[in-house]
Amino acid sequence: MPFSAISIVGLILHELAANATKHGAWSTDQGRVNVGWKALQDSALLEISWAETGGPPVDPGQMASGTGTAIVDRLLAAARGTIERSWSDAGLRATISMPARTD
Repeated sequence: MPFSAISIVGLILHELAANATKHGAWSTDQGRVNVGWKALQDSALLEISWAETGGPPVDPGQMASGTGTAIVDRLLAAARGTIERSWSDAGLRATISMPARTD
């Protein structure tokens, strides 16, 4: 039985939050995460933005190969979605796009 869109979004946000807590913005008192979402193309697509600030410097090479990254990538592939990640001195920025329905 395939995952529902809301289950996939929940698991992805959980993985991003776990990484932010362990390595990113939420690993410091000054760190913040801004999460937003919007429906695109008459609500057929969901876009979620994730932006970390105030965390420690992160090595993108280390983060790009972790288990959490693999989980997120596999979930989105199964849902016909994508994620774009970029790391800067401010922290991780990610944009997730996926169909609002996965059935």
